[in-house]
Amino acid sequence: MSDISDLRRAVRLELAMPGRLKTHSGIMDCVALLDLSTKGCRIASLELDLDTGQVLTLRPDRLEAVKGYVRCRQGHRAGIEFERPLYLPVVEHLHKCWPCPSEPAAAAWVRGIGPDRRSECPPYILGIIGRAHALQKEQQKDTLARLTEAKALGLRLRYC
Repeated sequence: MSDISDLRRAVRLELAMPGRLKTHSGIMDCVALLDLSTKGCRIASLELDLDTGQVLTLRPDRLEAVKGYVRCRQGHRAGIEFERPLYLPVVEHLHKCWPCPSEPAAAAWVRGIGPDRRSECPPYILGIIGRAHALQKEQQKDTLARLTEAKALGLRLRYC
């Protein structure tokens, strides 16, 4: 009898990394990436409920956006399949930079064991999602500063 790990198309590496997610309809949320492979990842969102088959764009911390599809979900956790695979060296590097937490409660939560409620989410994971929110605000401030600078220089900006 085959094991579930035999059915996986790529090895998943556990991590706890902040990221941002945007659905095809334009709804955005900050998420925690809980595991990653070349073919996809598992995310957790404390606010957003995703539907199987939904198209989305995922932007891990300091990386380019990746288009993907929701393949499965359980509560506020979802399995995402990437439209284009990531390079294995990139996946391995991210795994080293954002290791799975050693705190037992947070590690269990990352592995999908335990409650899915925000009130019972470990502080470590809340911190990861909080970091994603902080990065989003930082990017918004940077964009506003660039627009203000362009306006001061008298440049006309076009929006496509």
